[in-house]
Amino acid sequence: MRRADVARLLTIAAAVDNRKLEGVQGEAAVLAWEQIVGDLELAECVAAMAEHRRTRPDVYLQPGHVRELVLGAREESAALESERRALRAFVAFTGASPIEAAERWGDAAWRAAQEDEARREHRARALEAGESA
Repeated sequence: MRRADVARLLTIAAAVDNRKLEGVQGEAAVLAWEQIVGDLELAECVAAMAEHRRTRPDVYLQPGHVRELVLGAREESAALESERRALRAFVAFTGASPIEAAERWGDAAWRAAQEDEARREHRARALEAGESA
């Protein structure tokens, strides 16, 4: 994020909590925030500020709050994407219906049974292919 973006971020914060951004104090605030959140994306920070206001309205917003929320959202997004990839791989391997697999994904016994059956089928096809060659 550029310094101008950090200034915009603080302006948005000030619209809610009336923080002072004039003069030297405002410039110092921008520099301080830039050191803490400057490597993040503006849109992520704005979303994090909104989340902070919704969930902790009585806690004065600090740049550390924004950073914590942005990184947490990124981790959650990465975990969800990892789950989606695992589900797609499972469906491709087992031939299960994507809808049924999504609905029953939390059932470890069902998944194991589907994987065992798929292994047997793959093995049988490999043996058949080996015999016909």
